[in-house]
Amino acid sequence: MQLHFKIKLLVGTRFDEPTNSFVSYAPQLNVRSQGRTLGESQDALKSAVGLFLSVHFEKNTLHDVLTKAGFMPTNPNLPNSPYDQDEFKQIEGYNTRNDVEVPWNLTAIGNWGNFSPLNHNNLINV
Repeated sequence: MQLHFKIKLLVGTRFDEPTNSFVSYAPQLNVRSQGRTLGESQDALKSAVGLFLSVHFEKNTLHDVLTKAGFMPTNPNLPNSPYDQDEFKQIEGYNTRNDVEVPWNLTAIGNWGNFSPLNHNNLINV
């Protein structure tokens, strides 16, 4: 069994002259990455976010980290979604703002007869 997630994050990107590279930043998770081009920077950020989620999932701290960052279960089809609020529209110091989707997959392993969704040791990130 596999679970497939698409995480939609607001990402700011700017050009950093001293390093001659683009820097992308996801403020909701406080994750940054860079690349030689805008596309490389955003691809590197997707990878960094995937690693961020995987590490916290494996440490069983993902719920706490996301809650502390202000995340909560929402329905994007409902009005007044927190994602649409003005505070998420601007990222100070970053002149480009994009919504980026980060794919993240989990695969169940082991004996299905003993599988419990509460035991995250039955899952691995792929």
